[in-house]
Amino acid sequence: MCKAVAPEQITRKPAGRKGVILFQIENEYDYAGGSEEARTGQLNALYDEARGDGIDIPILTCWTHEIRQKSMPALRGTFDASNLYSGHDIAGAGGAVDALKKEQPDAPGMIAELQGGWFSQVGGRLSEDQPGIGPDQIRAITLECVARGATILSHYMLFGGTHFDDWGARGLTTTYDYNAPIREWGALQDKYREVWAVAHMLYKYGERLAVSDRVDQKVEENEPDTHFIVRRSPDGEHFVFMRNSSETESRVGMARVTVEDGRVLRVAYDLPPFGTDVVAMSPDATDSWKGLRICVPPAPPTRPEAPGSVRIASVSTRPDGAETAWRKRAPGESLEAALGRVTGLSLYREKVRLTREQIDRIEALSVKLLTPNECSLAVNGVKVPPAEGDGRRVEFDVKSALRVGDNEFVLLHEDAGRPNGGGGMEDLGGVEQAFLRPVLSGIPVTDWRVKTASRREAPGLAREGVDDTSWERVVLDDETVAALKAGGQDLKWPAAEILNGKLAGAVYRAAVEVTAEQIAAGMTTLIFDRIDDRGTIYVNGKLAGRHDQWDVPCELDVQRFLRPGRNLVAVYVVNTEGEGGLTRAVRLVEADVGIAVPFSQIGPLRGYEDRWWRPDLSSSGWRTEALDVSSEIARKGGVPPKGPDHDLATWYRAEFELPAIEPGVWIPWRVLVRASGNGEMFLNGHSIGRYWEVGPQREFFLPDCWLSFGKGKRNTLALCLRSTVSGAKVEALEVSPYPDSAEFRK
Repeated sequence: MCKAVAPEQITRKPAGRKGVILFQIENEYDYAGGSEEARTGQLNALYDEARGDGIDIPILTCWTHEIRQKSMPALRGTFDASNLYSGHDIAGAGGAVDALKKEQPDAPGMIAELQGGWFSQVGGRLSEDQPGIGPDQIRAITLECVARGATILSHYMLFGGTHFDDWGARGLTTTYDYNAPIREWGALQDKYREVWAVAHMLYKYGERLAVSDRVDQKVEENEPDTHFIVRRSPDGEHFVFMRNSSETESRVGMARVTVEDGRVLRVAYDLPPFGTDVVAMSPDATDSWKGLRICVPPAPPTRPEAPGSVRIASVSTRPDGAETAWRKRAPGESLEAALGRVTGLSLYREKVRLTREQIDRIEALSVKLLTPNECSLAVNGVKVPPAEGDGRRVEFDVKSALRVGDNEFVLLHEDAGRPNGGGGMEDLGGVEQAFLRPVLSGIPVTDWRVKTASRREAPGLAREGVDDTSWERVVLDDETVAALKAGGQDLKWPAAEILNGKLAGAVYRAAVEVTAEQIAAGMTTLIFDRIDDRGTIYVNGKLAGRHDQWDVPCELDVQRFLRPGRNLVAVYVVNTEGEGGLTRAVRLVEADVGIAVPFSQIGPLRGYEDRWWRPDLSSSGWRTEALDVSSEIARKGGVPPKGPDHDLATWYRAEFELPAIEPGVWIPWRVLVRASGNGEMFLNGHSIGRYWEVGPQREFFLPDCWLSFGKGKRNTLALCLRSTVSGAKVEALEVSPYPDSAEFRK
């Protein structure tokens, strides 16, 4: 990247030409953990690499105290920035700017991310519903930063966007609107008018503000909740920033502001709730009304009349039928390796020949995933229900669908993407392994004693001979596991939640009786369905293994530790967040893992969408379904309809026309969707992103560059939906202009 950026630096451009002015080498190390030595070494390496590859403009970091402390002589030429997400706590944001300037008095005051919103969460709420991010807030926090001496500001986000295709991070909606000043669909909202006002103020007065100093002052005769900051430029011009912190009441009055040279400035203010203003006063002026208000938003625009909505009356639909471009897949190969990318919906296929004797021993198909995701399964063309699923493991009740001879297994894998930050960003997706599991004829380990303990205490408490009769008791039977799955409701054994919500550790102890015949028959695999989050397992006082994947069962071969008779099993569990402990069943079972289902073929489910939107599509296999055309479709939330659940995935295809738009008029378009199932949507062959049944997003942006306008020009909207517990069903579709967004544009 350095080599690509280097020729674009402003230092390499002719005078007056644009170019790159700053180069950031990391982001938020203060939140990344790691030792001081490791972080310092990494920063030095990144700095040396950047300079060695031709970066000669200023280098910055963000939220990295090593840079502010100037603890590394080689990095003294860098400076650190802050990010501010303070909502209505404007004073708190100002304090962060003050701290930044105090810690780096010789550096620019840079706010790399100045709050303009926050993520929209799948199953949560949209950005526009989040408090503290309205037009008054973005104006207030930006002006406060300028008043406190910040000279580099970047709103995050200034322009909302869309996670087209399946590029959204895990848990994030298709919309990345952020309630930004420029909305996802390109419209300018009221927040934009406030940002416009600040930008035009800085365009005219920015150079003077950048070299101005904050003036010591004494404020008198002002009303409660009114705050003032005065800056003075080298030529004596005063800039008076005023703010009303009351969110419910206006403030009108006259304040006396005595500045450090003894001059008294009389400042008239008329501030609405949470209002702000800035006045520029000439060097000899003492009355603010003789100055100039310099941060005034423009008047709201006059908007053209938008056309009406288009309610779609019917869709063509058909099951997917596992028609895709199949590719070979090696056992355990990830989606990225097999398909060259992560794809939201993908298919796995395998044929397995079975005898009657084998079928009689099979209980379920057990699928282990590389990352926690959802799956559906069809056996011999019939969808089978999941028997259970937990994190990275899901099991399917396949017994009734199996037959003697060849059996075809088709697995639909829904990848929810990678986390937006932290652990798991680099994890690969897909199926790790799958096998037809025999009936687990095992010994349940249910009667446990538990006690909180430190890491130092744990080995001693896991030994044989320790009296644990005074410890708290937990019977980890089906009833307790069900209660834990339900969030701890009606929990008979409260100690089962001993680590819930605590960053702590606990030792669990239990006894299991095993005969010599059972050991000889191979009943030597100890299975913990869940250890949350990290576990160290001891058998008869000896270390048997460790496990650090809370969402994957722990399976240990403990044959060499077992003896006929009573055996002690002890587990030291450390919880790092949320619930913790032994929260699922534990049992000792036979070592036979069953019959492998390697899923040696893989293909993207979306392999046919590029042809299914075409007007000349054959009607073979498709049927028409009427849609609801009368009831309102919610923009967000709402209960999804109940649909059929007999197919892995279902395609829906709708056609619509849009009117021609007059020259000079710009109209952004959306589609409102009421449907059950999870999947992906396509507009004229282009992916417009993921659809999540749980919402809250029901409104999706349709880029006008992908639309056709005018009579006789058809548009096609296609959806591929994986059947969930609510099935898969498109109940209503509406294409319409975004409200209050049409504009006159040249």
